[in-house]
Amino acid sequence: MMSRQVATKLPQKALTAHPVLSLTPGKMRAMASRGDSDEAYVVGLCNRVLGEEALTQHRFDWLLGDPGAGGRQVRLPVDAY
Repeated sequence: MMSRQVATKLPQKALTAHPVLSLTPGKMRAMASRGDSDEAYVVGLCNRVLGEEALTQHRFDWLLGDPGAGGRQVRLPVDAY
């Protein structure tokens, strides 16, 4: 039979040293922009490797979401094209 480990309280030093755990609500809001996302980082890498600038959040006429209650379909954005 395996024993269960009990979560212990982290020391304050560990909380301030960890980049995510040390975020305040204000920093989290500032970080929430698309420019700081993993998506932007990967698209930026692809731009550098390919030597071209991707269109980001581009919408195609043929890429539609599921119909809503009123039957309306929204064009969906792609991360990069």
